[in-house]
Amino acid sequence: MSAIAFAEAFPTPSQQQWRQAVEGVLKGASFEDTLVGRSADGFAIQPLYSKGTGPIVMGRKPGKPWQITARVDHPDTEAAAASALAELEGGATSLALVMSGNRFARGHGVEARSPGELDAALAGVDLGLIHLWLEPGRGASDAELVAAMIARRGLAPEGLDVDFGIDPLGEAAATGLVPAAEGALVVPFGNAFDDLRGRGFQGPLFRADGRSYHDAGASEAQELACTLATLVAYLRVLEARGLALAEARASLSVAMAADSDQFLTIAKFRALRRLWDRIQRACGMIPAPIALHAETSWRILTQRDPWVNILRGTIAALSAGVAGADSVAVLPFDHALGLSDESARRISRNTQLILQHEAHLWRVVDPAAGSGGIEAMTDELCRIGWLLFQQIERDGGMLQALANGDIGRMLQPSRQALQTAVATCCRPITGTSAFPNLHEQRIERPRGSRDGCGDIGFEAPRSVPLLPSIRLSEGFERMRDRSERAVAAAGAPRVFVACLGERKLVAGRCAFAENLFATGGIAAIVEGDLSWEGGDVAGQLVTRWRASGANLVCLCISDELAMSASEDATYPGDTLAEEISRRLRQAGAGLIAYAGNPQIKETALLAAGVSHFLQPGCDVLAVLDAGLTAHIAGREP
Repeated sequence: MSAIAFAEAFPTPSQQQWRQAVEGVLKGASFEDTLVGRSADGFAIQPLYSKGTGPIVMGRKPGKPWQITARVDHPDTEAAAASALAELEGGATSLALVMSGNRFARGHGVEARSPGELDAALAGVDLGLIHLWLEPGRGASDAELVAAMIARRGLAPEGLDVDFGIDPLGEAAATGLVPAAEGALVVPFGNAFDDLRGRGFQGPLFRADGRSYHDAGASEAQELACTLATLVAYLRVLEARGLALAEARASLSVAMAADSDQFLTIAKFRALRRLWDRIQRACGMIPAPIALHAETSWRILTQRDPWVNILRGTIAALSAGVAGADSVAVLPFDHALGLSDESARRISRNTQLILQHEAHLWRVVDPAAGSGGIEAMTDELCRIGWLLFQQIERDGGMLQALANGDIGRMLQPSRQALQTAVATCCRPITGTSAFPNLHEQRIERPRGSRDGCGDIGFEAPRSVPLLPSIRLSEGFERMRDRSERAVAAAGAPRVFVACLGERKLVAGRCAFAENLFATGGIAAIVEGDLSWEGGDVAGQLVTRWRASGANLVCLCISDELAMSASEDATYPGDTLAEEISRRLRQAGAGLIAYAGNPQIKETALLAAGVSHFLQPGCDVLAVLDAGLTAHIAGREP
């Protein structure tokens, strides 16, 4: 019997039958609360979907692999040239030339102010064989610098693949310097267009960059809306210069962030393609794909246990490649620590080389088509992203939305929700807020000496609240740094974890408490063999706590034990948890935490000296902050 015939011998269960079977396993627990997730944009993510029937989303040219893009961002021109050649010899097919002052340079960037200096920074690089992706630090000025360098080499611009990446609205979003009116964009836009097209360059000149909004905490739909509104603003400006829309469209490209949420990243890139097609039709144009560049997300990178960033970058690169990006840049795993070394850059290249040459992911057009889950997410992001885009347009367009702070206000709740989810470990970060390594050997990299962006040449700028650039792990990293600084002043911070009750009933919360304090660099001393027969348990615990040298205590007591009256005559009528807390406070414990849900005893435990209750969803950063403050205060003379 063939495999197909064998499969057909079994009936296909219906969605209702599957749901009934699942609810039986849940044993009364809510299906929605247990199995249905929610995106940052609020739509439901179901545990099971039917087969998708949506249209294929056309991205890059079929049968063409995406460009493997590597960053060139070393401030020293000689080192930048060596890095560029190493990247190309190692398999990269595209270079991202990150100039000093660019908002994504992170304090580094190529230092070049003349065609000769830029030529030296790309010495030995054959520009006719690669895709050059410019990340300008001075807007059109750096674009003109690249054009002058190419002229210096005597190269024909028509045969080069250069994306100049001029993005004044993206710079305005990051710096807060916004032109007073859309007309202020027309002259510099037009001058740049006339100069670069006049020289013969055929590729994109202007870029709508979603990374600034992603870095500021935008949801997927918000990043889409801001990117689309920027594209439309640039179309209007170019049309005002007298360009036909088709010619203006050819001057545009898009950049977006790819993060470690694989399915939502694929859906976001597919949604961008679909929504851009819709805009083109609304403008009376026959839709054509736009050049779409992906870069792995800055906000998901960690400084602690940075090796995990290799896995995050792999997922993000896979997602962007599957979603049809034309070029992909994988940020090196040590990028959040400073200027990356050659080993980290090589790993980033090889990540994409494996995805292309060993996994062959580029060979299929829109592999996500037919996936019910990804198609449903794409539909939802199209719906919500379009509504947000329409709202921006109704309120005057992207320039006005930036100038009056609407974009900042739109992103703030999303950013706060993200940061709250991280602080409460509802969104765990492996190696940082989950399974931290207290004995990690830190990696040192050269730090950037500059922050912010360069002058983008706006006339009569006015300042508006700028969009922050966040990394989700920063709060925990600050706690780890603070913990290490405390060692010299107050000794290594430690917490005395008292596990009381039957071991199988307290092992889980004991491990939870150990991990929680470790995220802030606070090591646990676990105590679990106290005598229960006729002894003063609270007295024993206080004695052992004093001997441990820790200033912090965490009680892990089984619910059955904590909520029952103690049989010890030393404190009749009081529960064990309350008595222990009271005695520890009298003995001078700097912080007393209780692992678990206090239920009806919360008020009594607070009165007895407990300051924090550790349970899923609690504010872990607040606990760590209080613990380190108590540790330092307890060691002061």
